[in-house]
Amino acid sequence: MGKYFLTFILIVPKLCQGFFVGPSTYFLNYAKLDSSWSQRILAHTFQATKSSESGEDHDEEFVRQLASAALIETGMFDDKYPTSADGWASCNIVVKKELTPEKQLKKYLRKHGKDACVDRKRLADLVLGVTVWQLRYHYVLSNGNLDNIYHFQNVSKVVRQIVDLHADRIDKMNGTSFVKWPDNAIDALTIEFSLPRFLSKILIKQYGEERSRHIAANSNKPGPITIRRNFVVTRNYTEYEFIEEIEKDYCGLCKRVSKICGCYRLERETSRGKSIWSMDTWKRGFFEVQDLGSQLILKSLEIQDVVDKVGISGLCIVDYCAGNGGKSLGILSQIYEHASIFIDNVPSVPKVYAHDVDSLRLKQLLGSMNRTGIPKDIIEAVCTDRLTEKSGILASFPSNLSAGVVLVDAPCSSSGVLRRRPSQRWMMDEHDILSTLPKLQLTILENASKLVCSGGILVYSTCSILPSENEDVANAFEELPNFKKNWERWEFDESEWTSLGRTSGSKNYRIILPNDFHECDGFFIARWRKRIE
Repeated sequence: MGKYFLTFILIVPKLCQGFFVGPSTYFLNYAKLDSSWSQRILAHTFQATKSSESGEDHDEEFVRQLASAALIETGMFDDKYPTSADGWASCNIVVKKELTPEKQLKKYLRKHGKDACVDRKRLADLVLGVTVWQLRYHYVLSNGNLDNIYHFQNVSKVVRQIVDLHADRIDKMNGTSFVKWPDNAIDALTIEFSLPRFLSKILIKQYGEERSRHIAANSNKPGPITIRRNFVVTRNYTEYEFIEEIEKDYCGLCKRVSKICGCYRLERETSRGKSIWSMDTWKRGFFEVQDLGSQLILKSLEIQDVVDKVGISGLCIVDYCAGNGGKSLGILSQIYEHASIFIDNVPSVPKVYAHDVDSLRLKQLLGSMNRTGIPKDIIEAVCTDRLTEKSGILASFPSNLSAGVVLVDAPCSSSGVLRRRPSQRWMMDEHDILSTLPKLQLTILENASKLVCSGGILVYSTCSILPSENEDVANAFEELPNFKKNWERWEFDESEWTSLGRTSGSKNYRIILPNDFHECDGFFIARWRKRIE
């Protein structure tokens, strides 16, 4: 990827014109990564309005001061560390939702982003890079011994030292390999890759030390920009024509990702060009930004197989945890891809119910339908935390609903997509991961399963790579009373899924680790078919 950039860029629609998407940019595409935050702040498209290539100088010292100030305001550096070396790896870094580094960066970009002396991309690199790597940098500055470290008598000095250390690392002026990491494998993983200690412990227990290091390393690397072709709009384009349109608009390369129809990677050598969100092809609905792992979840539905077996007439599909609807749009794109649904060139498309408990996220889906070419009567938004219908969002499912396909992309720790969410690792809670979330996930899965018709399919997925949220939840579902009477495992065809993740405990479970396949994020998929009555 060329020069290493630890870049998470914040942008809102009003700011997106003319901003740059670098070839090695960290990209916050929440698709569960399909969060409302990322839809509003899609953080990968930021460039200095006047880059260094334009020949104009930026004030590096001022940018470092801004980065330090933004980080201090998050409160992350307020005495969260132990005062002895023995407790080093168990320190508790806390990020408050109302003061995340992402929000602070957005604030500072709005205030100083138009200043000619401010390199916006550099500011983002520093603020969000320090957020990810801060534990490692504290250890480095203390030379591995907290007894030698400042005891936060001067927080601003500490933060500035860390900002400088990260800036030097970006510029490859200084490394940290001279530091001896702890001998204990869990502590070493925690410090070297700047992870919560409980997460390191879970990873090593599940995947072993070597693979855990691979996971941790890839969780801190820049993520690629991956798009999903929208066949609703581009059905009549050949692949060559589609790629030609994208490359001309993007001023870079659009490369097909093998084995996944409609999946492409955007690459660009120069630091000039349009942002994703200012591209004419995006505005015309040619594509959506969606990680490969998330697209594999759509592939696991095997929509065309369902259509062939059940028929398109009367088919109903439920996206049970829809968020802002990325997968609902993807499902419809898959259906439009196949000519068999067209009768006299008019599509016969099933009804899709996009359900979520957050009505604001569903409104984003409704707003995306026009751009992506989806007819208004195809998707129904359902928000069950409402008592009455409002703004085109239903308060409940139809009483007689019987769905041929139900997808449960459940809320989770997001441990498989940490590279997309700089502060997420410090917002994770061990009790939530081991107890609270699994209980919620099982309840959601049970409720969603009641909507599946005879012969229909049920798919459970997360963007987590932790067993408590994945295999344990799927196993608990299979241990419910009457499971064997009502359900059968829908196993993955290894001939088709070779290299696409790996079997995890059961042949109907699939785990996709970060960077397993074409630099994808981490996901889990389990699926079942309801027995025909």
